[in-house]
Amino acid sequence: MTNVIEDKLTENQEKELEIYTRKENYKKTQKYLLTPVFENICQYFDNKWKRIFADIRKEIDWRIKAEATYSEIDFIVSTIEYYKEILKKLWKEEWAEVFKKELETRIENAESNVYIKVAPDELFDLPTYTNLDMIKSKRNRYLTVRKYLQGISEWFYDKEIKTPELNPYKEEVK
Repeated sequence: MTNVIEDKLTENQEKELEIYTRKENYKKTQKYLLTPVFENICQYFDNKWKRIFADIRKEIDWRIKAEATYSEIDFIVSTIEYYKEILKKLWKEEWAEVFKKELETRIENAESNVYIKVAPDELFDLPTYTNLDMIKSKRNRYLTVRKYLQGISEWFYDKEIKTPELNPYKEEVK
């Protein structure tokens, strides 16, 4: 039987492990952002973005009046669907696992807002979005997939610990 106290990492070791993990995740994701696979994913969502414009035109042309029928909960649910759609496009490579983990965390957080949050003072389930609002927000999400995944990668970068290196294949200087 092992002693739990002896197996625990010291505070410094935990900090070093966290820094190392963040650095490795940053490297993995930055390399991925330069690949044709990433370009294909972005192109897929760019194409979806272009097709949704017809839905926007149709909604504008055919609606009789602007009526809020969707709440903040509906908006969060559509965001969860967006995250899941990105997850389906990510393969099994090392970099994809980093993005998947972050997206799964976002899904979990969003779902906790939908299923757990009680905020009557915020009118959380009061209809505040029109159908046009929902279509346009979906379209905007598709347009920002590239920036969104780049943003996730940048979250791993710690400016205080590393000196920026312009060449992504070179080791960073401490």
